[in-house]
Amino acid sequence: MNGLWVTTLSAVRTAVKTLTSTELLLNEGFNRPIKLIAPEGCVYNARPTVPCFLCGNISGTIGHLINKALCNVLPEKIPASSGADVIGQGFIGVDPRTGKYWGTLTPCLVGQGADHVSDGDSYLLGATQNIPTEILESTYSLLVEKSELIQDSGGGGYGDPLERPIETVRTDVIKGYISVEFARQEYGVVIDPKSFEVDNTATQKLRGDLSKD
Repeated sequence: MNGLWVTTLSAVRTAVKTLTSTELLLNEGFNRPIKLIAPEGCVYNARPTVPCFLCGNISGTIGHLINKALCNVLPEKIPASSGADVIGQGFIGVDPRTGKYWGTLTPCLVGQGADHVSDGDSYLLGATQNIPTEILESTYSLLVEKSELIQDSGGGGYGDPLERPIETVRTDVIKGYISVEFARQEYGVVIDPKSFEVDNTATQKLRGDLSKD
């Protein structure tokens, strides 16, 4: 888990460009004001012979760091953090049909953080896609029992949860993204677990009480 100078420089340039002028075409002029300080031997500038196969993951943290540093200055441009780095899941085994060894690598998907105008993408629509179950099971001796979102996992929210539209919270419950109890505790929305109807009176009172805490 070490970064390289070139991947660090690329990540910094990308972060600055996206925060300043996304509507303009990129040229060298955007890069001239950027000064990168990454001493040789640090995690962002590994020396020769140091393992750096996952240098892309290290460079990915730079965007999060810059966002965190500027979120109070540029709140309308900074999104919430994503779920984590994109990590590959590796599998190896012996095919019982042929007796041959096999191996495969598939990304472990993560969600993307929300921003001031929209929700972030879930892992289903994130930055990368996993290998479809049908391909995995037909190509390798693997059985995928389940692939689903973990309810109430959330970790990329933007703004005050008590200001999230009540109907949107209700939709999240219906889709299974969050539980009825999570909607009550985190968003201050009281929902009937059977009918999924919102108790507006109880919701307004609860949100008022939570906003005082």
